[in-house]
Amino acid sequence: MTEELKPYPAYKDSGVPWLGQVPEHWKPKPLKRLVRLNASVLPDTTPADYEFRYIDISMVGTGFLTREPQ
Repeated sequence: MTEELKPYPAYKDSGVPWLGQVPEHWKPKPLKRLVRLNASVLPDTTPADYEFRYIDISMVGTGFLTREPQ
């Protein structure tokens, strides 16, 4: 599979130690700059012991869940 991937012409340091080099035209941003918290779903008044089903990215396959949400 990786044989089909073509390398980018130039790379630069990402500035993030664990990430290393990234394509030169990429602009790395913190995740918090790209996503929003939906405060209307779980407001600050939500009880601390409230339980909900959470789907972690590691549970997601291509079009299916790899295990049941907990």
